[in-house]
Amino acid sequence: MGYQLKKKGVVFREMELKDKVSIVTGGASGIGKQIALTYANEGSKVAIIDIKKEEGNKTIEELKKYSDSIFIQADISIVNNIEMAVNKIIKYYGQIDILVNNAGISIRADVDALTEEQWDLINSINLKAAYFFSKEVCKLMKKQNYGRIINIASARSVIADETHLGYSVTKAGLVAMTKSFAVSLAKIPIYVNAISPGYVLTPMTSHNLENPLWMEWLKNRVPLGRFIEMQEVANIALFLASEKSNGITGQNLIIDGGWVISQ
Repeated sequence: MGYQLKKKGVVFREMELKDKVSIVTGGASGIGKQIALTYANEGSKVAIIDIKKEEGNKTIEELKKYSDSIFIQADISIVNNIEMAVNKIIKYYGQIDILVNNAGISIRADVDALTEEQWDLINSINLKAAYFFSKEVCKLMKKQNYGRIINIASARSVIADETHLGYSVTKAGLVAMTKSFAVSLAKIPIYVNAISPGYVLTPMTSHNLENPLWMEWLKNRVPLGRFIEMQEVANIALFLASEKSNGITGQNLIIDGGWVISQ
């Protein structure tokens, strides 16, 4: 991470996000946590938002080793909670430079088996929350004439199977929302992009490493023949949050080991 400058024989490491303020939703664990830690290690002050209090408190202690970071516990399926969280962050830091809409859930069900409650829940977390977070932070980003919004979508936004309809629909909607925000905010400029991971090795998927049949299935489906590492996703999120990605907006970067192109 970062890059190096030489001055009088001494190597200095330049932080990618020095003095920036970032929000990472769903930042208490998994990919969100990895992105938050990466940002903090690159000099960003990070606000993580998550409904999981215990995990959030543990993660914030790790983040504080690198930067001035805060944890806000909130149910982001409720718009009022989103507004309160953003206002709290603005009051604390005075700025918001980067928003990562990472929070998401998956509900497996046959295409004709989703209940109304499940449909509303997956839409509220995966799509509605991302929209209202983006809407709220844009108010300040427009005043700053600067901002980065990164939406964590999924490779399933562009492919389908029998049991992920709700997840695929919401993630495809998130990609479409990315494009609309990108076009609308480009002249400011606020850069808006999406990242679509494939099979990622997280604490929730690591048990599959001990399942030979599942790993064989993965190798047959994914050309690289392995899980994507959380840090690999975080590295893309860092690139999109940094000045190195200037000129890129409205894009959906798929990191899946070749899964989508091989289907």
